[in-house]
Amino acid sequence: MEQGALPDMEHSVVLDYPVQAVWGAVASAEGLAGWFMPNSMVLEPMREFTLHAGPFGDSPCRVSEVADLSHWSFKWDDDWMVIFRVQSLGSNRTRLTLTHGG
Repeated sequence: MEQGALPDMEHSVVLDYPVQAVWGAVASAEGLAGWFMPNSMVLEPMREFTLHAGPFGDSPCRVSEVADLSHWSFKWDDDWMVIFRVQSLGSNRTRLTLTHGG
């Protein structure tokens, strides 16, 4: 870790929803807009998009990696990386892990 850099933050929750529903909430522009912020994300590696943070302005982002129904990540501005991981725990239970680093 670089001097002055913050450690990665990681948090996992178990949700009573099937993995497809959780994936839709974290891996689509509409899903992210519903709980995070409006955006122009298209889930394709290396695809650039914008997070619209209202009074804080727009932030440039780029999709880094995608593995359908497993994980995806994006670079936020020049300094941050965000990773979403989903894991099915049965028909209606899913573990969602969010990592934010940079």
